[in-house]
Amino acid sequence: MQPLPDLKGIIENKEKYLKLQLGERSWNVKLLNNRLSAGWTSFASESELQPGDVCVFELINREDSVFKVHVFKRQC
Repeated sequence: MQPLPDLKGIIENKEKYLKLQLGERSWNVKLLNNRLSAGWTSFASESELQPGDVCVFELINREDSVFKVHVFKRQC
C-alpha cells in the first residue's frame, strides 16, 4: 500500500480513525503512521477493489475526518 500524501493541516500525524464513504456505505478505517490499517481490508474487499484500481479520497468533513472515495476501475 502506498503512503498517503502529506495531509499536514488536514489531519494531524497521529493515530486516528477516518470514515470512508463509497455510495451509501461507510467504513471506519484506522490511520496509523500515515497508512490506512484496521478496516482497510474490509473496505477494499466489500468495494471489490482490484489491483490497478485507483481510489481518490475527497475530504468532505475536516472536523470528523470523513472522506468520500471515488473508485476508478482498471481498464482491461
